Amino acid sequence: MSEITTDADWVNAESKETAILLLEHKMAGHRLGFDELWNKLSKAEKVKNTISEGSNTELNFFSNVVFPLAEASKNAERATLMSILRENKSPLLEANALDSNKTDPLELARNAELAFKASLLKDKVSFHSVLEVLVKYNLLNIPEKLRSFVAISDEKSIRSEVEKTAGAQNVEEEKEDLDNSEINAWAEALETNFFQIESYKEYIEDKSIFRTHQGVKGNEFERVMVIMDDDEAGGFMFSYEQYFGVMALSKSSQDKRDSGEETGLDRTRRLFYVTSTRAKSSLAHVIYTSDVNKLKANLIERHFAQESEIEIVELEGNKM
Repeated sequence: MSEITTDADWVNAESKETAILLLEHKMAGHRLGFDELWNKLSKAEKVKNTISEGSNTELNFFSNVVFPLAEASKNAERATLMSILRENKSPLLEANALDSNKTDPLELARNAELAFKASLLKDKVSFHSVLEVLVKYNLLNIPEKLRSFVAISDEKSIRSEVEKTAGAQNVEEEKEDLDNSEINAWAEALETNFFQIESYKEYIEDKSIFRTHQGVKGNEFERVMVIMDDDEAGGFMFSYEQYFGVMALSKSSQDKRDSGEETGLDRTRRLFYVTSTRAKSSLAHVIYTSDVNKLKANLIERHFAQESEIEIVELEGNKM
């Protein structure tokens, strides 16, 4: 696109005026490097919804508190480090901790920070290992759900802890929800690489060039690239292969269409319109397809593109 449009900013990955639109958050995770974390947590539907909105308490603890603390510690930014600890009410800055050593009130906090920093220098740093240091040295108060994974090792004890902290009226409901989804999702996610949190943080705060198709309504950018890959998205709400005439409608979709009900094709058409109208200067559609020749013919026949505007790219035996 940079060559075709003679616009050098197409290759500027940090440009605020360039957006690459993806069908699913997990596609951004794959490209930005937090896919393992995302895939583990999204196994629990309740967790998946909150991490996609940036409202998950436990993940936000890592992204908004632990990661900034890690950056300040690694870069020896003492003022920032102390500010984070104060703002998050570190137990080591409470009066009883400071009074425990009159000659050096910050000794406990300093030793804890050094242990925390050392843990970040290991070859493989998991979320779990970071949590262990935070709990061992009492450096930060951590969310209750996360604390249980560090303080209690076996599943039976974790369930017992949940029951004790849940409220009497909600014990059974909380137990079922946590046992079946959240506990398993977090148990797996905590074993993945801690530094994935940096990419997740940048993405969820819209500091990367990646956005979702559904998340850009009302926004406009100078340059927009729309990625359409039904297989990678793995969803069933939309189908660009059907929309561009490469695949036929399923019988159930055709029956809905005949009866006037909304189909995935209708949703895809609206989504295609939304994404295609986000660009102010130049627009690229990247379409992964099972039949390149049929797709190309349909794009030309339906006046989506002229033949000169279509580029066929081969990727390891596949085409798009």
